[in-house]
Amino acid sequence: MKVMRYQTVVLRQAIGCFPKGECGAIVEVYTSPFVAYDIEIVDDDGRTKGLIEAVRPEQINAAPAGGPPPPYRRVASSTP
Repeated sequence: MKVMRYQTVVLRQAIGCFPKGECGAIVEVYTSPFVAYDIEIVDDDGRTKGLIEAVRPEQINAAPAGGPPPPYRRVASSTP
């Protein structure tokens, strides 16, 4: 799978303190000595949670067109 800088990706496995399914953006692409990416992990509001370095292609999936779907959020009811 080939991804490009600034493309949104999803982790296929836990990496460091970030669980499988975390979303982020490719911020750097390396081709030597092997293909790897630096990924900025963000929260639902777009704030940076951290950076993962030297992520291999088999550890990520490209997010679907339009980005990953927003996570399910329970909406509080106004009725008691």
